[in-house]
Amino acid sequence: MDLSLTDDQAALRESVAELFEKQATPERVRAAEARGHDDALWRVLVQSGIPTMGAPEEVGGGGATVSDLVVVAIEAGRRVAPVELPGAWAAVHLLACSAAGREVLDGVGEGAVVPAFALRPLRAGSAGPVPGAAAADLVVALDGDELVALTRPEGTVAELLPNLGSAALAEVRTGVWSQRRVLATGEEAHRAHADAVSLWRVLTAAALEGVRREALRLGVDYVKERHAFGVPIAWFQTVQHRLADEATAGDGAELLVQEAAWARDTGDARAVALARMALLFAGETAFSTAAASLHFHGGYGYTLEYDIQLYYRRAKAWPLALGAPRHELRALATDLFAPRGLSKDLPAPHHSQARGGPLQGGRTTRPGPDFTEHDSLAEFRRSAREWADEHVDPAWADLEHATGTHHNADLHALLGRQGLLGAGWPAEYGGTDVDPGYALAVFQEIGARGLRMDGWVTTEMVARTILHVATEEAKQEIVPAALRGEVVIVLGYTEPGSGSDAAAARMRAVRDGDEWVVNGSKMFTSTAHMATHVFLLTRTNTEVPKHKGLTLLLARLDAPGVEVQPVHTLGGQRTNATFYSDVRVPDAMRIGDVDGGWGVMRVALVHERGTATAPGGPTLVEQVAAWARETPGGDGEVLLADPTVAEHLARLALDEEIGRLLGLKVRWVASTGGLPGIEGSMQKLYASEAEQRRVDVLTDLLGEQALLAGDAGPLHGAVEWALRKAPVSTIYGGSSEVMREIVAERRLGLPRSRPTG
Repeated sequence: MDLSLTDDQAALRESVAELFEKQATPERVRAAEARGHDDALWRVLVQSGIPTMGAPEEVGGGGATVSDLVVVAIEAGRRVAPVELPGAWAAVHLLACSAAGREVLDGVGEGAVVPAFALRPLRAGSAGPVPGAAAADLVVALDGDELVALTRPEGTVAELLPNLGSAALAEVRTGVWSQRRVLATGEEAHRAHADAVSLWRVLTAAALEGVRREALRLGVDYVKERHAFGVPIAWFQTVQHRLADEATAGDGAELLVQEAAWARDTGDARAVALARMALLFAGETAFSTAAASLHFHGGYGYTLEYDIQLYYRRAKAWPLALGAPRHELRALATDLFAPRGLSKDLPAPHHSQARGGPLQGGRTTRPGPDFTEHDSLAEFRRSAREWADEHVDPAWADLEHATGTHHNADLHALLGRQGLLGAGWPAEYGGTDVDPGYALAVFQEIGARGLRMDGWVTTEMVARTILHVATEEAKQEIVPAALRGEVVIVLGYTEPGSGSDAAAARMRAVRDGDEWVVNGSKMFTSTAHMATHVFLLTRTNTEVPKHKGLTLLLARLDAPGVEVQPVHTLGGQRTNATFYSDVRVPDAMRIGDVDGGWGVMRVALVHERGTATAPGGPTLVEQVAAWARETPGGDGEVLLADPTVAEHLARLALDEEIGRLLGLKVRWVASTGGLPGIEGSMQKLYASEAEQRRVDVLTDLLGEQALLAGDAGPLHGAVEWALRKAPVSTIYGGSSEVMREIVAERRLGLPRSRPTG
């Protein structure tokens, strides 16, 4: 996995960005709206080899990958360039695959022929509206069982259809486009046309991603300048949060477009579905961002003088050329959930795998951002399953569900005795010779069997922080015992009334010789009733700003003055409220400097990581789709045959893919040595909000069946339980509001808070 552009693509992006900045200025875009096409810009693109860059080198093309085309399409979209590049590239793709088509391909490369592509088959000799056809000399279309290249006799014109996006839309009628060249027939023609439509989806999605980027920039720049009530509106939280949501979804759209291109370039089995997803989501995010930006422009955004309206119109218009999104959603549901799977209508790897390109030198071995995920633990999977078969009691999962405690003391002690907790840790602090990969595979297999290891997750996080910042005495006393399974550490950050504002901690710690005396309370100290220690955020200095007077202490939970009270939650999990009355903590158990606790917390967050379940299990959406495929509705048909049900499930699957990609980016940034702070906040924001949308929709889809819990309900009550758990997803680990603040400030450069006075 490598989510960066290749060096060639970075150079390509810089080159085409400069080209479009000069040749597709707002003035040029407005001037071209009457025709929907800028002839001078097209000539410049031809001179650069861009229209034919996706064709193989052996037929005169540039040998570019789809990932390369995406780079260009994004930059074209950023400038809403008045040329129809996705359709031209789709047409060139089909022309290059046919001997008859290659006869006219030179004309495209020389600028004598402007190509377009009819997305829908001809019906009764007509198709349309076709993007780019009003400016085209040649249209590639599917006519019955023939894939044809249609041209107009000299002197005839294709009438421009007035339209929302000021594009070169026109009907294509065989009476006007009367000269035809057959490129393919029969099943080959249908498959080739479907493949080109899929390519068009990816490239139009890329252009929409460019629209979104520029619309977001226009909005962010404007809110920093526009004043209301005496301050820039960028200070207003509602403005910041809306833009943060748009930026977060936009990052997901960018990743999805790149993944769809990668899938075509590599022949991945998900290519068709990912192309649909990319167009749907890129269209949604482009329009939502443009609409938000226009809104924040106020009345000026509604005028033709301001550029944002150019983006607003095209963000909605471009994807509608293929038809209503509901049809794409239904087709996506078929791709994802139909029993036949994804085997039909798959494209072969993109034909332009050849090296080199019109604006590039040599080609690296990867086609662009690489989404290949290798199971680095594959060699350990079998032995991990065997370990779990031997040692994991199936009754433990039932006990966890019944008690709401996501920690099993017997399992934890066993993992410690067998050296699994110490795998990969330094030997001088209790590390073992167990292979870390094997240990992680075991942890994942445990998760796959329905067991959580919350006690180890927090213990590992704190123990790694101790290794980083604590005294040698603390390291030697705590870390080896933790790796033996004898010490379990929980987090004591949140206090009643402070929520996600951890820096507002009021718990007091006062120095008394070689000890600290602690008084106060903590909320949501999960697993405290089964732990040995708590990592306490305390206030040691009240005379400095709140972030600077904090100190972290590691206190024993069996110390005099500690009280643990259960707190039961909607989702069935037990958490705790803990109270501390004159609790004494040795200074040796101070983790980090006095008043340096905020910095220690940031170190701890770097080490925060969980133990994921083994890969390959179906998601809740996939489980419900399988249930809907077998369950009849009121009309006797299975529920999945209901178009509304299919659309909803497809949309939820799209949400899940965006959450997965944002998580993938977090892992990639971390794997390259970076600290994925902003990326982590974006992933948490999107995934948690999506979880709440997901369970709301799934509950409604199940209807009265969603009321039933446990074995009385479908999927053993999984949807009912998910609805109970969902509310906390946008709260724990930092609320969505806090995540939006982080994105707004650190990603968009918006101010932290509204000024006073």
